[in-house]
Amino acid sequence: MNLIKDKDKIIEALDKSGFSLEYKVSNILENSNWNVINSRYYIDDLKGIDREIDILAYKVYSNTRFNIYTTLIISCKKSEEKNWCFFTKKMKENDPNINKIPFNNWSNNNIINFMLDKENFLDVYLENKENENWMSELFNYNRQIFAFQEIKGNEGASIKIDNDKHIYDSIMTTIKALEFERSNLGKRKVNDEKINIYNFNLVSIFQGKLMFERYFLPNETSELNELKSINYINRHLVNAQENFYRVTFSNFENFQSILKKYSKLHSFNSKYFQELENRYYTNCLENREYFEFIKKDVQEKLKKWMIFYTEVELENISYNSEKIVLEISYEGFDSKGEIIKKLNQNEKLVLKIKEVLYEYYKFNGEISIEDYFPF
Repeated sequence: MNLIKDKDKIIEALDKSGFSLEYKVSNILENSNWNVINSRYYIDDLKGIDREIDILAYKVYSNTRFNIYTTLIISCKKSEEKNWCFFTKKMKENDPNINKIPFNNWSNNNIINFMLDKENFLDVYLENKENENWMSELFNYNRQIFAFQEIKGNEGASIKIDNDKHIYDSIMTTIKALEFERSNLGKRKVNDEKINIYNFNLVSIFQGKLMFERYFLPNETSELNELKSINYINRHLVNAQENFYRVTFSNFENFQSILKKYSKLHSFNSKYFQELENRYYTNCLENREYFEFIKKDVQEKLKKWMIFYTEVELENISYNSEKIVLEISYEGFDSKGEIIKKLNQNEKLVLKIKEVLYEYYKFNGEISIEDYFPF
């Protein structure tokens, strides 16, 4: 075979592979100011072998305190003869077995992680009406995918049901790549001085004949609808841990439209995560659960300074709407209160205590060192 003479046929054959699709998707991402990593490898948690994710793309917002990443983990699938079909039904309003808002994040900051557990991510997004349209489109859950199928067949030819391998692979490779990245971050970024926050989003891009749904109505009839995109939500077991995941399926022609919404999501993330920390500090004194969350760490640090300056034991700290009270115990009996008076007048100790309280609670008010009464 003369490769030079057959180069057009070679190019035509290569274009049928998924690599040309990956190249096109990467170009769209880079032209939209996303950072792109192609063919990133991860370790399969079940088989312990290398797997490849087609594209990892991210945008980052950085300042002196934060690195905030919005990350897309993307699978690209191409077929000239297959359709992708999703079997759907109406999503129940209050289904206890489905997490309709499965946001997957990672942070090296305990306060951010605590607040993410407390807040409903999507409710905060939708509080601002400017976000409502693009956000509701990006996280639309009115229909539930309960199965999927690949279908072979060209116009005028017989139609054959194929398996669901490529659809299933696109789900599992993105999910496993997410968990690998999240685990890896726990090793690389945990001691970083800056607050690092990663918001992960999973995307499967299909370039083929058609992507459509068979929507089952409550009366058990069904209808076929062509799709540009659809969200898949389900629970999966990865690394021996069960979690909910969202995968956005999109045809290639619709990807630029989807990407614009993810760019808006990144702009919102850049503000949201900083405000999340601010909301903690705004409420950490009045809200008992917030105050108690880091109380153990605060006490451990304060104990070191208390012992350094004097032989007393810090038993408890509390906030009483005016000041933070440090309750201490010591050997012997101080009927005249000389020990307490001496500690409260120790300027170096008081200054150090205030530094610690500001570091953890952003508190710069009055403090009082008092006797600890267990009953």
